[in-house]
Amino acid sequence: KIKKDKKNYNVDISPTGFNLDMIGDKKKRAYKIKVKENKTLYSMSEFKLLPPKSRHYLTELIGQTISKTEGLININYFFVNLFLNGDNLGTYALEEHLTKELVERNNKRNGIIFSYNQDTGKIKIFNKNKYLKNGEFNKEQIDYINYIWNNSIQDPKKLIKHVNIDKFSKYFAIIDLMHGFHALENNSLFYLDPISLEIEPIIREFNSYRYVDGPPSYDWISIERFAENKTEQFANKENNTLFYKKFYSTLFSNREFLNGYIKNLDRLSKKKYLDDLFKNNKKLFNKQLSFIHKSYPGYNFPKEYMYLKQDHIRKHLSQKKILLSRYSNVKNEIEIENI
Repeated sequence: KIKKDKKNYNVDISPTGFNLDMIGDKKKRAYKIKVKENKTLYSMSEFKLLPPKSRHYLTELIGQTISKTEGLININYFFVNLFLNGDNLGTYALEEHLTKELVERNNKRNGIIFSYNQDTGKIKIFNKNKYLKNGEFNKEQIDYINYIWNNSIQDPKKLIKHVNIDKFSKYFAIIDLMHGFHALENNSLFYLDPISLEIEPIIREFNSYRYVDGPPSYDWISIERFAENKTEQFANKENNTLFYKKFYSTLFSNREFLNGYIKNLDRLSKKKYLDDLFKNNKKLFNKQLSFIHKSYPGYNFPKEYMYLKQDHIRKHLSQKKILLSRYSNVKNEIEIENI
């Protein structure tokens, strides 16, 4: 049972997480909660209770707030005080799980949320059996996802026409600003809009911006990583573990995506963008910070690191690169590329 505001809820509780960061100490572990009897808690039927360090404390909240500001699907994330069998475990992070409540809170029709693990080559559809059983979505939607995804593994160009280019261009700009590359590849999450049949990205697990990690590195920015990885480098390689590299490089070779990405990156990297973010959400951030300080009084979010990352982005965007030239031994030619 979970008790909140003198009201009891019947729940299923299970341990969750694969890494040691899901254990704060021998008592403070990560839990997944399912509220029973078709009820919700904090308007959620499923959520996780996590040691705050597993999501880098305030970092995840700031990233989710940016996602919300930019019109991407965002995940509820905030802090609570937790008692287990009468023992005060202190501050926990509460993270919304991938359910219809999340989708509907983001003003979307309930549709499939899924992930793809390139190491196993398998698609995971969240709450598939539950929602099939109660008719929340149908088998045709699942067949559609399996068809277009499996048909695109070796040739991601086929997937591009099924994705929301505008949302993906914002997705990569946000990841760059948050220095949140941990959210990419096997941590990627997707939503299939049942109306437009377009795939949209969901960002989770930025896992960045801590003083203990030092300032963000200058060299990590998506356009430098993926635009230079030409699609043909991977075209003849059938290994599924290259899927995301092929997918990202295909996106960055798409003119519509690249134009949107550059415009969003330019906008998000202006100082006023962060000034407004912290000003408009000051009350929210301070309230959640006060929860953190109950158990971790020495914690501070390195806000200056985000401004430093903006500076890195501006320097990347203002490089005076015009032409690249290289000599090809095979063709005995000099190849020149306008970038």
